[in-house]
Amino acid sequence: MAMPKEELSLHHDEHGVHHSKAREKFSLYNYGIVLCVSCSSLATGMVNGMINTTLGQPSFLLYFGFLHQTKSNTPLIGTILGVFFASAIFGCAWASYSSDKIGRKKTVLIAAIISIVSTALVAGSVHIAMLIIFRGCSGFASGAYMSVGSLLQSELAPPRYRGLMVGLVGVMISFGYVFANWLGVAFYFVEAGGVQWRIPFAICTAPSFLTIFLLPVIPESPRWLVMKNRTDEARAVISKLHGHHDDEGHEFAELEVKQMVDQISFENQHQMGWWELLLSKRYRKRFILTIITQSMSQSAGIVVIASYGPTIYASLGFGTVGQLSITAGYVTFGAITATLGTLLIDSLGRVPLLAIGTAIQIALIVVVTPLIVKYAGTAHEAPQRAIVAMFYIFELGYCMFVEGASYTYVSEMWPAHLRAKGSALGVASIYLVDTIYVEASLYAFVSIGWKFYLVFIVAGVFFLTVFLLLAKETKGKPLEEIAGLFGDQVAAETLENLILTHDTVLEETKEIPKGSVMMSLGMNVPSINAEGSAPRTFKQWIIPEELDSDFPQRAFLMYASLMVANSCSPYNEED
Repeated sequence: MAMPKEELSLHHDEHGVHHSKAREKFSLYNYGIVLCVSCSSLATGMVNGMINTTLGQPSFLLYFGFLHQTKSNTPLIGTILGVFFASAIFGCAWASYSSDKIGRKKTVLIAAIISIVSTALVAGSVHIAMLIIFRGCSGFASGAYMSVGSLLQSELAPPRYRGLMVGLVGVMISFGYVFANWLGVAFYFVEAGGVQWRIPFAICTAPSFLTIFLLPVIPESPRWLVMKNRTDEARAVISKLHGHHDDEGHEFAELEVKQMVDQISFENQHQMGWWELLLSKRYRKRFILTIITQSMSQSAGIVVIASYGPTIYASLGFGTVGQLSITAGYVTFGAITATLGTLLIDSLGRVPLLAIGTAIQIALIVVVTPLIVKYAGTAHEAPQRAIVAMFYIFELGYCMFVEGASYTYVSEMWPAHLRAKGSALGVASIYLVDTIYVEASLYAFVSIGWKFYLVFIVAGVFFLTVFLLLAKETKGKPLEEIAGLFGDQVAAETLENLILTHDTVLEETKEIPKGSVMMSLGMNVPSINAEGSAPRTFKQWIIPEELDSDFPQRAFLMYASLMVANSCSPYNEED
């Protein structure tokens, strides 16, 4: 049975044996690069979150005639919210194609340009139609951002710390919401001649500009490079990202690249499109699990609370400033817990975190629904504050346990040649579910009120049950090995075995001088046997017990080697 990578060096040290430095270590440089990539998630969070506080800005409501909700403007508000999520689905589909065709980095660049232009035009909208159109373009860019961002981060991260690094997607989305909401609160108090809602949208272009500025220092995905037969470039990227000062030969990186090449070469023989992906029995389970995982992440009510926070708090009796402040505090708390949550993904695992977080959200909805029924709109402040506090705990359940783990899990369960499609499918599932919930919520809160919360209880329990039946834990495994968990053939040797084999070869050859006759003849002369006993004698080298039948051949080789060595020695007449 193969030992965990962390124990391999310890096992060898106990027997006093030399071992290689082919070990996986945390790299601040690698983390910094992934942090740069996650600026795209920051842009998504800001652009998406800004509309929440904008709907509470009197200057915005007055400009577009939304101060008083009517039968004519209610659908328009729903369209402003829904078009973003619906367009994001198309952004995901485009990114899945573009990521494989032109590369991950170029896809990020195009998404950033679209985001900058569309968000700027949202800020300058002079008509509701213009606002809706460019809000949709902004959603397209965000869908592409989310799809390719999580994909690139998963492919740049080392196996042991992939959860920590891909979890930055959720962290940066949360911080995007934080900046957007506090900008909304700040500009509520600014006298800006009716453009209080425009300036925050213009500021939302900053993360996309930052993404473009940082792109030159971000390497291309090594797995995409291998897929395009650019192995030397992939080796250089992996060596720089996953190497460390103790590993001058980049031994761990070399083993990673070998595993990538072996597995991707095998996978490239099985390319398929979306239709084949859906019909293939081989990938059907992952197809369903991807949709279930991301649908579950949104089905306990998080998107409705995030999108309609001010509306919900207004129904509880809070004023405009109170609504905006509570919402801003809510997302700030979420960003803090999301950051802490990234530390748990690689230690507790993806599946336990997702299950625990979803269960917490469902339990809180069960508790808070009766309180809303009884105390919403009343003068009872204590129950209203309790409801707000439960929403904060609800945010903890999502941000700490679900958000980062869901993006990590979905991006890593697919093989390299389908990872772009799988990542896009997961993000598209989020936006599809969000579109349904956001559009339905606008009417449900008016027509059925508190009963709408029951939808999240039922949907949450359903998705959680199916998820637990299908999910496989992927913690700590290289991307090339995860396919084996879902029944795929893994052509590449496991990274643990590669490291163990690599160490064994070093042990067998460490005492043989380079260029020696034995080395030139390909004779592996181990310095220690498998049981850790004393080195073999010269006689045992020539006639080992387990190879006694090969004595004539070994004797001849030894005799020939001595003759060659003697003939090459300097001649001295005095001798």
